[in-house]
Amino acid sequence: SCPGARPAQFEQALTATAWELYPNPTQGAVTLRSEVPFGEGTTLLVTNTLGQVILAKELATGEYEVLISELQHGKPGLYFITLVSSELRQVMPLQIR
Repeated sequence: SCPGARPAQFEQALTATAWELYPNPTQGAVTLRSEVPFGEGTTLLVTNTLGQVILAKELATGEYEVLISELQHGKPGLYFITLVSSELRQVMPLQIR
């Protein structure tokens, strides 16, 4: 028992991680799918291993899925997909072959 615990914050952290990238590894275009709709002001960032932003785009509020076709001609290597909003910042690796 922990009377000072905040279950609402813990619950929010669990739902915030409910997204996936496929195919991963990929040869270019990739789809990002979320179990919860993207909130207002959610931005998608693609960065390389040096931290340089390769792509930044605002996601449509209420959508569950977005195709990232801008990576179609990306150089092979390791990248990071980051979702940024006022409530969260989450990163997932992406390999382009």
